[in-house]
Amino acid sequence: MCVALWFAEEGAENVKPKPKAETAKPTIQPAARPVVTANPTEKPTEEPKATPLPLLDQLSIDEIGIYASDFITMMQASFPPDLLFKNSLKDDGAVTDRQLENVFRKCVKGDTIRLGEMCPLSEVILHNGSRGSTGSLTLGMCATTAMDTKAVDIFIAEFALNDTTQYTLKTGFSSLPYELMLRDALTAFEVPPAIFNLYFWGPGLTYKTGQPEYVALEKKYQLTGISIRDLVWPFYSHHRAPYALRSDVAVDIHHPTRQIHQHTADLLTLYMSFHFNAWAGKAVTGAAALALDKSQLELPPPANPPLAKFNLADAHFQCGLVPNVDRVNGVVPVLAGATGVKVTTRFPCINVVSPDARARLSVSTREGWVFLSNCVLNKSKYRIAPDAAGSAVRLFDVTGGQRVRLFLVPVLPGSIEMFVVQPKLTPGRHTFEYLKYGKYAKYLKYGKCSTYGKYLKYLKYAKYLNTYGKYLKYGKYLKNAKYLKYAKYLSLALIVPA
Repeated sequence: MCVALWFAEEGAENVKPKPKAETAKPTIQPAARPVVTANPTEKPTEEPKATPLPLLDQLSIDEIGIYASDFITMMQASFPPDLLFKNSLKDDGAVTDRQLENVFRKCVKGDTIRLGEMCPLSEVILHNGSRGSTGSLTLGMCATTAMDTKAVDIFIAEFALNDTTQYTLKTGFSSLPYELMLRDALTAFEVPPAIFNLYFWGPGLTYKTGQPEYVALEKKYQLTGISIRDLVWPFYSHHRAPYALRSDVAVDIHHPTRQIHQHTADLLTLYMSFHFNAWAGKAVTGAAALALDKSQLELPPPANPPLAKFNLADAHFQCGLVPNVDRVNGVVPVLAGATGVKVTTRFPCINVVSPDARARLSVSTREGWVFLSNCVLNKSKYRIAPDAAGSAVRLFDVTGGQRVRLFLVPVLPGSIEMFVVQPKLTPGRHTFEYLKYGKYAKYLKYGKCSTYGKYLKYLKYAKYLNTYGKYLKYGKYLKNAKYLKYAKYLSLALIVPA
């Protein structure tokens, strides 16, 4: 479970977006360098003057260029076009390519690169903020917290499978969580990273995913997208090597094989090799600057209108997010006077373990927005109680001795993953208190991080349960069904604020 606070760091210099130029379609423009445009159809108003390239930089460019050229030659000799970019490359994004030039500059200078390859002089640091069975909403809002850094050079996102499961609601699939992640990733880091959108297949190795909606977003934000599904599917569906068999593609129900992982990494390296050579050709003549470009980006209006109210130009998320037991991908929230709650890291969340659970939480918000999230995120089809928006707790603002009831409203209607506190708060510091939520709280004692709680103990074959419970329809163990009527509330035990 996490709390996301909308804030701007004290003392930080926030780059104001420049007025947007009139254009036939919305584009992302750099906020501080008017001579550079992210629109590939526009030409710079002025070209940088050619300057002699330092010898060491020239030698470094030559060395990396040899690697890039050799890698391109190897890939083209090893694979036909339909196993390279013929089917997989959805967009060659202008903004991705522009921010990728910062990676090349660091590569030449031997500076630290936060995720990268082919740079012999550089130290490469990998930040893995992923979590199992988690969609893009919470992880997108908490990207800097989950990756434990505000400095990322390359940002790779793959949510086709998890988002299809999480955000296909009664009204259809929603791209709102993914767009919020993109907007956060383009603004939350010290320098906007080069964003790559990867698209795999759907649950159970199925073709249908939210990819069409994501491709529309990558075009809007001028980002690069590579579909591994579209590369694999012509081979898999027609039983052609190298992906003729299911075992060639997935190690289990849908997770990719090592061969797929390697192929994906090779495609990313191939993409960067092509673009490094193009950039190097300009750099050696002085037509491309070697200095790091730290300018911020101006976002276009969102495709999902509800996101327009969140001011990402001047404020960012700060999250309290319980980390996994085996890596640093979160910061445990601080609860004051907590009783009846337990922090677990094997399944990272804060659990309600008593019907009398309560705690206090101090938050600071610049824009007035505060969010609370479940840490079991794949229960989006559960009924949302009208009077509590699906929450297992009641929330109060007790700042300065007052006691004002607050309400939790789903950020994505129909989903119980993420809630926004309503009414919107006044900017500044607030103290929250939460209490158990009335008559359902007694059923939350064993909610933990699954729906297999105390009241499902009679389901001898519970291991066969899935999210939709299709195996329960005619099961003989439903004679104890009176315990099942409350099962839908078990996943709500995790909405404790951090």
